[in-house]
Formats: sequence, C-alpha cells, structure tokens
Amino acid sequence: MSYLLTGPASRDLDEIIGYISEQSVQTAVMVAQRFQKMFQRIAELPGIGHRRDELNDPNARVITVSGIW
Repeated sequence: MSYLLTGPASRDLDEIIGYISEQSVQTAVMVAQRFQKMFQRIAELPGIGHRRDELNDPNARVITVSGIW
C-alpha cells in the first residue's frame, strides 16, 4: 500500500529534515528514512497510534516516529 503526503505535510517534513541537516546530514537522512517507514506502516495499518483529546478530532491519531535521534 502506498501513501501520499499533503502539501502542508510535505513542507513540514522538509522543514524538519532541513533543520536536522544543519546539525548532521547523516542524522537527517536517518530521520527521513524513519518517517518514510512509519508513513508506509500507517498506510498499511491506518488505525495505529493513539488519540489525543486535546486535538479535538476523533479521527486524529498520534504515533512516535523515533524517541532517539
């Protein structure tokens, strides 16, 4: 199964990876790969993650990509 990021999501991801690459290109590549793997996993299992009441959206879910950079 594949996935498609929205324009805003793609721009956010570019900003995140760009910020990390200012410190370490190697780390930025690793983080980008982790995001890609997680996006694929979410595409395959869209119900994964947990709800956050403060988001006020019953369809929104939160999932950690990596706790250690």
